[in-house]
Amino acid sequence: MKYISVVLALILIFGLTNVSAQETKILKEPKEVQYYNTKIAFNIGIGYLLADTPSDAPDWYDDYIDEMRMNLNFDLRFSHFFSPTGGLLLMYSNFSTSNNINLDGVRASDDISLNFFGIGYSSRQSDLSSRVNIYADIAIGLAKYENNGVIDGGSLRIDGSTFGLFGSLGLEIKLKENISFALEAGYLVANFTEMDVEFNGRKETLKSADGDSWSRFTLQGGIHFYF
Repeated sequence: MKYISVVLALILIFGLTNVSAQETKILKEPKEVQYYNTKIAFNIGIGYLLADTPSDAPDWYDDYIDEMRMNLNFDLRFSHFFSPTGGLLLMYSNFSTSNNINLDGVRASDDISLNFFGIGYSSRQSDLSSRVNIYADIAIGLAKYENNGVIDGGSLRIDGSTFGLFGSLGLEIKLKENISFALEAGYLVANFTEMDVEFNGRKETLKSADGDSWSRFTLQGGIHFYF
């Protein structure tokens, strides 16, 4: 009987050891994170121009520019994630504003559009199971300025392009498994050192060593779709 007892003991010990090892192996195996690797985001809100006016500018000019500072801003972004927390970002952003003035009988108007085409990095927090997620986007690219204005009945067109830098930080609130409502703050840096001006068919290039800043701050809401 003692041999049978020894054999049984060995079987029990060996069996329990294997079970324990298997359990340890299962516990140590990392859990695979499931995530959507494509995001399309539509954002719309308010943009505010941070451009400074010349220190010697008349009061009417300061007022005229101030009336154009705040207006509609929207953007479209495409992100492809190579990991749960980061991936490639492609984006387009637009800010449009306009104003008009009658100065001593001379009517003038501006119709300005600022566009940005960028490529960069999109990041999000690692806990994708959370209902509220933090995300951040950063991009570099081409900023374009277009102004289709009028001065005393004559057509005025001003064009410029420069390097732009964009960054944003926001919150996503899940509405469904793959649809979120977003709130974010963003900032676009764009400083134009050269502008092409055309007035009634006459063309001229204006250059500035310090540049003409059309940077803007944005507050937006949006709908983000994951696929």
